Formats: sequence, structure tokens, C-alpha cells
Amino acid sequence: MTARLPRRTVRLRLTLWYGCLFLPSGTALLGITYGLVVRATGGIVFAGYDGNYGIVTPGSPHHVNDVGNSTTAGIGPPLSAHQAQLLAQRSQAQALHQHGAELHALLVQSGIALAIMAACSIALGWFLAGRALRPVRTIITSARRISATSLHERLALAGPQEELRELGDIIDALLTRLEASFQAQRQFIANASH
Repeated sequence: MTARLPRRTVRLRLTLWYGCLFLPSGTALLGITYGLVVRATGGIVFAGYDGNYGIVTPGSPHHVNDVGNSTTAGIGPPLSAHQAQLLAQRSQAQALHQHGAELHALLVQSGIALAIMAACSIALGWFLAGRALRPVRTIITSARRISATSLHERLALAGPQEELRELGDIIDALLTRLEASFQAQRQFIANASH
């Protein structure tokens, strides 16, 4: 047994178009935001124990500038230059790791937010497409109801003068001509039978 696909309606197509418009624009917005965050946090500044500052740039080789003799800020014996260098490199590696973890978390959370907003935009698109196509359902229902014995009925769509109301007015004019034609035919048959 094969699964039936949903009927391809205008409402479904409009909803998919809304989703297809939202998804790339939302993805582009998140990409731009991610790029701005990376750029804004691209240099990690930290102070060494000797008060000198080092700048760590993600993607650059682990290099610490201006690390000289350091102490442990009065706690314990002073550090040798080699120990200070190792401590600074460990701090730099930790800062880079933390920066990468935060960027990854930002990317994951942005992806989740995009998925949630895409689902919301599809649901909202379905609702809005239904509202926009309501006059079409009115036209369909009324046109099915009208028959040769009820040609005096009209769609009489209300609302702004736009394409769907224009279609309703054209159908009303067609019904007027059909009613006149049927009346002329009945009159002819009545006259011919006398």
C-alpha cells in the first residue's frame, strides 16, 4: 500500500513558498550574525602574571607576546621564564578552546532557533494562505450551489477591489448573461407552445 501525498493545492504551494523564502533569508541572517560574532571576538586578550597583555587570534599559531619573568602574584615562589611561557600557552589554549566552544554553542542554538522559526513560519504561512484564499472557497461553494433553476443568485463578493473580487464580478456578469439567455429560451419555448 502506497502512502497518499497531500493534495497539491494553491494553499499548500503558497505555504511552501513562504517557507522557502524564510529559510534562506533566516539562514543568511544567522550566517551574518555568526560572522559578526566571530569578528567581534576574534582576538582574545588576556593579561599575563607580569601584567603584560597578550592577544590570541583564533587560527593563529599559539604564540604569546610580551611574557617575561612572572611571579605568582605574591603566592609562592616566582616562576621562571619557561614556566611563565608554559602557563601563558596553557591559558592561551584554554581561551581558544573556550572561544571555539562558545562559537559552536552559538551555531547549534542558532540552528535550533532557525528550525523553530521555520516551523512557525510554515504554520503562519498556512494560516495566512487560508485567509488569502477564503474568497476562492466562497466562489467555489457558491458556483457549485448555483444551477439552472437558481441563476438569479450571485456571488456578490465583498472586500477590496482586487483580483479575486474581480473574478467574482466576472462570474456574476456571466451568471447574469446565462440567466438572461435561459429566460429568453423559456420565453421562446412558451411562445412557441402557444
